[in-house]
Amino acid sequence: MRLTLPPKNRRRGAATIAAMTALVAVACSSAATAIPTASPVPPTPAPPRPTATPLGILDEKFTAPFEKLTPSGARDIDPDEYRAQTDVDNIAPIYDPKIVRADQVDLLPEELVLGVEINGEARAYPHRLMQFREIANDVVGGVPILVSWCPVCFTGLVHDRRLDGTLKTFGNQGALFMNALTFWDHETKSIWAQPWGTAITGDLKGSALTLLPFSLDTWGAWLEAHPDTTVVEDERGKVFLPDLIPYDYVIGVSIKEDASSYYVNSLLETTVLNHNVGENPIVVITDPDTRKVRVFLRQTTGTPADKTATVPDLFTFETAGDERMRDLETGTIWEVERGLALEGPLRGAVLQQVPYITSFDWAWADFFPETAVWGEAGLTGLGEVIELGRDR
Repeated sequence: MRLTLPPKNRRRGAATIAAMTALVAVACSSAATAIPTASPVPPTPAPPRPTATPLGILDEKFTAPFEKLTPSGARDIDPDEYRAQTDVDNIAPIYDPKIVRADQVDLLPEELVLGVEINGEARAYPHRLMQFREIANDVVGGVPILVSWCPVCFTGLVHDRRLDGTLKTFGNQGALFMNALTFWDHETKSIWAQPWGTAITGDLKGSALTLLPFSLDTWGAWLEAHPDTTVVEDERGKVFLPDLIPYDYVIGVSIKEDASSYYVNSLLETTVLNHNVGENPIVVITDPDTRKVRVFLRQTTGTPADKTATVPDLFTFETAGDERMRDLETGTIWEVERGLALEGPLRGAVLQQVPYITSFDWAWADFFPETAVWGEAGLTGLGEVIELGRDR
């Protein structure tokens, strides 16, 4: 694959239509009639509904390694690039998430979820939900997070909701900046550009939230890797059908001033890609069956169980099958899901995960115009999308 610059022909029309098309259904239920018995049996109490971590118990360490990786591509904005679409919070954000167990949801194995795992706690935000709610304020593994999704740009991101130690709550500004979602914080009313995670107006202008990892996975793949995952449902009781999912999007990686994007279709043909974002060596691992993507720095951050083992300064990886990869320097086998060394001289070491952003190519190029582009555009248009759940 050769390194190219972003194409000028951006196919905005078809991409936007695909991202905005969805069906809404309202679920109805009927109460079952109780049948009396001679010897009534007390009903078995239902298991308690999972709840988010209390705000009083917050983790102070998880986010630290990601602060050095957070993009810094924001710039001064042109007022013509910003336009209001609807009233503030007219697209209702999730402020008090309804959290349920995996066996309480009716999700198709092949539909997409935004998966987050922090400190051993896993949670899934169904794409069908985020298409209509766009913003979720939550706490996972002791970390207060902002999960956001822009249907127009296909941009999914997760940020730490803390800024300089102060917790923020975010709503939907009801406006687009360069066609992308904007949100506002309740504390200062500053307005933030979603792809940058940076305030573009208000008292906090220029401030940036820390970008955290998430995974755009199929529900089946996420559930298999995280059997104890919880799921966020619409707390108002609304039910949404799965949406049209485009094949042709990119995985964007921005580390400080450097940025690269990777066409998913090209990644599926490569499986393991050793690459660099500026001077930052990364590996991008893709599962062709599930379209799962993980990104790690090609440098270890953990200590092997064998303290005498020699740790290379830089790794080169190849696939080892069954969601495993092998480094060519020591032959150690690494787990793809979390970047943990399972077998070999470096067993017990761990790789630093790198957050990525999903996006249509034109949206990524708008926000990161100096980006490098790896791979080639594949399928385009409405005729070449995964259509989910339309026969239900």
